[in-house]
Amino acid sequence: MRNSRSQIRENKRRIRQWVWGVILLMMLGFGAAQGANAQGVESGEKGESPSYRDLSDRHWARPAILELSESGILKGYPDGSFRPEKSLTYGEWIKMVVLAGSKSEPVQNGAWDKAIYEQAVEQGILSRRAIPEAKLKWPIPRKDMALILDGLPEVTKNRIVNYEAVAGSLKDVETGTDSHHAILRGYFLGIYQGYPDGNFRPEGTLTRAEGAQVLSRALALQQEEGVTVRKSEESPSHVLYPITDFVSNLEEYRWDTWKDLDQVRILTPEEANLRVRVPFTGRLSSYDHTLVGFMYVIQEGKIVQFCNSAPYPTFVSTIVHMPLEEMDAILCVPSKASDEEAMTLVKQPFRGGAT
Repeated sequence: MRNSRSQIRENKRRIRQWVWGVILLMMLGFGAAQGANAQGVESGEKGESPSYRDLSDRHWARPAILELSESGILKGYPDGSFRPEKSLTYGEWIKMVVLAGSKSEPVQNGAWDKAIYEQAVEQGILSRRAIPEAKLKWPIPRKDMALILDGLPEVTKNRIVNYEAVAGSLKDVETGTDSHHAILRGYFLGIYQGYPDGNFRPEGTLTRAEGAQVLSRALALQQEEGVTVRKSEESPSHVLYPITDFVSNLEEYRWDTWKDLDQVRILTPEEANLRVRVPFTGRLSSYDHTLVGFMYVIQEGKIVQFCNSAPYPTFVSTIVHMPLEEMDAILCVPSKASDEEAMTLVKQPFRGGAT
């Protein structure tokens, strides 16, 4: 009986040791992973052709991500991922801009983001007043993204020579702010885009994929001594047409929550920021965009489908029960709460256009 009790106590002791051993290993592994992420430790070397396990061949920002990764500006994480939908932080964006301008990282005596911040200040890319060091781990809003990017010589060489004519082109960008001129410059150079309602949404944040796309556009600029930008009124997207020229059965789908409009503006897939999210699965597909309103599929001049949409901080994702390439057009109808003056139509949205 004594031997049996002793054996039981010994078994319990061994079980406790095993359990605590497993817990300790889990804690060590979790701490290591957290430390790597907190310090921004990433994998990949300049000149390599990276292969990220979470970046599909059809991802809309794949070309930009791979381009910047091969040049050493972007890197992935130790687990082989890139995490394209993860929020972009101040520290990450500052590092991307600094490396785009200098192609060399500072010697790190501490946290990587603080070292890169000091280099950005030294190079005049940002000021401590406008971008405090305390924000390095915060998600970066679009207004500060533009302000920091404007510190690159590749961007600032292109100046807006008719600034007064375009200063009010984006309705929600306050004139006289630190970021106002930077936003306008990037907007009219095509580095980033506003929304169809005439807003820029300066407080909206970005993902790592969106940051890669913006920086890739900035580096692709052809340098000029001055760029004269045109008034937004001259853009074809401000020409309005009767909606009956494009849709014959609008009244069959009209809702009480629609804004009472009878005109439509035409946008290109690029102007609507269209990109494939989920290719057709046999039941549905989905796409992302920056249109705001009720979404409909147009085929042969008729509405054939209402589309459910889900808003995100900087874009909208819409589900369609058909292959994307079969859509003749996409129609966006504003709600009564909108200040839009017309509906929006995107022709041939996924036929050689958005990806």
